[in-house]
Amino acid sequence: MRVFLFLMAIITSSMIGVFSQTSTPKRYTIRYEEKIRPVNTCFENQKLPAKVRRTSSNNGEIKLVYEGEFPDSMKVAITAAADLWEAKIPNKQPIYIGVRFDTLDPDVAMAAEVTYCQDYDVPNDLNGCPTALASQLSDTMLSDEYMLDGYIIFNADIAWNCSFTDNISSGYNLTTLALKGIARCLGFGSSVVEVGYDDFLFYMGNASYFDRLLYNNNSYLSDLTEGSCELADFVKSNNVFLDTPSKSYKIYAPEEYKPDMSLYYLDEENSLMSYSMGIGNYTLSIDEKTIDILRAIGWDLPTKGLKIISSDIEEDGIASSYKSHTFQLNTNNKAISNHKWRFYLKDKSEKFIEVSTGSTECFTINKIDSVANYFININGDLEGRIECDYIFNGEEYSAIPFTVSLELKPIIISIDNVSTIKQEDYSFLVTFTVKYSGADYIYVNVEEEYDSTLRSYRIDEPFIAHAKTGNISTLYYSWITIEIINQYGSSYKTLEFEPNYNLIRENKITAGLPEIQTTSIPIKKVQIFNVNGIMVFEGNPNEYSENYFSKGIYLKKEIRENGDSTISKFILL
Repeated sequence: MRVFLFLMAIITSSMIGVFSQTSTPKRYTIRYEEKIRPVNTCFENQKLPAKVRRTSSNNGEIKLVYEGEFPDSMKVAITAAADLWEAKIPNKQPIYIGVRFDTLDPDVAMAAEVTYCQDYDVPNDLNGCPTALASQLSDTMLSDEYMLDGYIIFNADIAWNCSFTDNISSGYNLTTLALKGIARCLGFGSSVVEVGYDDFLFYMGNASYFDRLLYNNNSYLSDLTEGSCELADFVKSNNVFLDTPSKSYKIYAPEEYKPDMSLYYLDEENSLMSYSMGIGNYTLSIDEKTIDILRAIGWDLPTKGLKIISSDIEEDGIASSYKSHTFQLNTNNKAISNHKWRFYLKDKSEKFIEVSTGSTECFTINKIDSVANYFININGDLEGRIECDYIFNGEEYSAIPFTVSLELKPIIISIDNVSTIKQEDYSFLVTFTVKYSGADYIYVNVEEEYDSTLRSYRIDEPFIAHAKTGNISTLYYSWITIEIINQYGSSYKTLEFEPNYNLIRENKITAGLPEIQTTSIPIKKVQIFNVNGIMVFEGNPNEYSENYFSKGIYLKKEIRENGDSTISKFILL
């Protein structure tokens, strides 16, 4: 199988080279497979970090190209992985990664197909460089949505876990595997393959950027001859390290060569790229070991130009969309002239469009009056970018772009999969999922008609929360209110549950209870009560408007022409 892939890569690379211009590197693809392995009880699972650690004013850009249909929960889980990487890896050119579900071998959870450069004429020496990084080093867009930097392929036969909690899971966490797949596309993993017993080659005849950092005692992998005994001894030495400016990291290289594992992982615990992670292990953050290695590969990109700063926005880039914000260049007392400011926001198609410009020393962006035409990400924010060109010593320069995450009021996007589960003693409980943005947790409040107690649950599960209530009586009306809050406001939706009249009649509890309501019968009268039970409005439906009332919590009773009535709650903010 390895020999076949090796030959296919040569054929593909040659075909692409026929149509390539001299300045465009030829390409080849290496496939990394994530094998299904048992859980490691010693691994410390990591939950999703706080929002301030998931964003950065120096954000990169990863464009996911989805193939086929994806349920919302899966798309959110994979998008969250890309967002986490964007905050860690700044890039000048977008990174394009394809995502799909497919049938893989039963022992494979995920496969990453990573595109590398093979070109002997490029001065920057892009041989063995992943195209995602080559685009940055050459400052040339080498990929797009049709010619990708890599693919992440998930096994369609696995029951994936899309949760963001720190609860123990029995399945593979989709965000964790997406994080690993993106790390592969950024260049994490060796290009060494075994084509026969103790016969090892570099996948395309030259060492990758990752390979160049691997050493054993005083010997570097990239200096060894393909097919030699020295290379075989190196790969199976159980003594391979990766060299970075800060420290060295042990790489998994057991004495018995393991395809798809040897030289692919860290031989250290508690890292996203630890070889020992298995089913049930997950991490929803990116550790410094992985970041340090990627920086050593080449992702510690040099920065050119002055830095853009703001007096009211921190390094995380998080700010309010309801306020104006001012920016300037950190000139370090340099004489700067001819400022050309630009403010961009992502539109509905997730492309940056120009919103405003400026030419003065300080640049102010106005509050956002309407968000109708703009993209709102899974955090509930608008995604913006500030750029500035300027003149220094007679030459034009570009400042380092400043990425802003403009926060909005929270939104409940949908409440799905509502299910009532019958319990004993005339009671039931409710399960449902809430898709939302603008906060990292939700409140679920349960009220019952003849019980003054308000039960409240907080669910710390960002993006998509899985809720389950306690027991609720079937004998009376009850309401479940889902509420999310942030510093800019709140949003809520209420589920109403009628008494189970059939159950009541079966148990001869009928006195004083109305017949089952028929919503097709016209409403005759509306009554509004405040939280103290005082009626503050009574009239026909045409006379009623929520604009008549001050902020607060109210009960609305709708009385139909046959005498039936329904009661619901609403909140005015």
